[in-house]
Amino acid sequence: MRYSVLISDILTYISASLLLAKLIKSQALAIVLLLYPGLILIDHGHFQYNSVSIGLSLFSYISFINNHDIIGTILFCLALNFKQMLLYYSLPIFSYLLGKCFKLNLYNLIKKFLKLSLTVLITFFLLWLPFINVIKFVFIRLFPIERGLFEDKVSNFWCLINVFIKIRNYFNNDQLAILCALITFITVLPTCYDLFKNPNEKKFILSLINSSLSFFLYSYQVHEKTILIVSMPIILYYNYEPIISLWFLLITSLSMLPLLIKDGLIIPTISLNLIFLITCCFLITNIQIKFKFNLFSKSFLLLLSFILSLIIIILCLYGPIPKKYPDLYSLIVSVYSAIHFICFFIYFNYVQLIKFKLN
Repeated sequence: MRYSVLISDILTYISASLLLAKLIKSQALAIVLLLYPGLILIDHGHFQYNSVSIGLSLFSYISFINNHDIIGTILFCLALNFKQMLLYYSLPIFSYLLGKCFKLNLYNLIKKFLKLSLTVLITFFLLWLPFINVIKFVFIRLFPIERGLFEDKVSNFWCLINVFIKIRNYFNNDQLAILCALITFITVLPTCYDLFKNPNEKKFILSLINSSLSFFLYSYQVHEKTILIVSMPIILYYNYEPIISLWFLLITSLSMLPLLIKDGLIIPTISLNLIFLITCCFLITNIQIKFKFNLFSKSFLLLLSFILSLIIIILCLYGPIPKKYPDLYSLIVSVYSAIHFICFFIYFNYVQLIKFKLN
């Protein structure tokens, strides 16, 4: 079974990573994509198939930026139907394609929109045809409302505020699901509208980051490993801001630490993250980016965050476990990582909606 993960990885994620790096002529991007510890640990340690859906998404991204929109749409539909968490990308992709349609004259706009719509409908119909008689049960399994807002400690907004306000005591599961959907939609709207007005490659990546972060932070029944969905557009953004991207990717590994410890993967986790950190630092130095360690610079904040992360890792591994609070260290990881992700969400929205315009 584990070989099936490796084979599917080669056919999808690894192939897409190498193709993308070749097309944009960036060896650094290929290295970061292939060495990212989070995906390796979850797919080959925790044993899942995230590489398939993410790899198909990368292929669809390659198709979109090369104006092969029909092929890209089919590939994304395949990715979404393989793993429903790819909904995190759906609104930016819709906004990007719709924005491209509205750049055309009326006849070509209608023609392109109908082609894309039919492509989605036909692809979904063919994929769902075998399940047509049990579609209700499939949806219940895909969107398990009855399981509650969250289960384990996850580094998102709801788990963070749960420390101060037990929101599940005030709302039932259905009400929370509606509340999550509303907040997610409201927070995604600015990035998608901006992308719709300006459908270009950089804004596409930024919108994928902002949308997926919004879904991770505010949507219902999020698992800690779905941060991998956010990590992919962050890696695509690596060539624009390597330090910020590296910082984010390191925090994703930290946010999954309790799960990785539970799976007995602490030695691979530390080893892979050290290899990744050293390699990325070499790449950053190689492209002659100067580290500025004045107070509140990105480099200084990264170093401070890294030191605090090390302290938290040591506590998780060797700290005494209070009998009254057995989940204390998992909660610390969750809160610490969630604060980072919220700050990153604010930062990347600022970059897309304000800084990008100033440049």
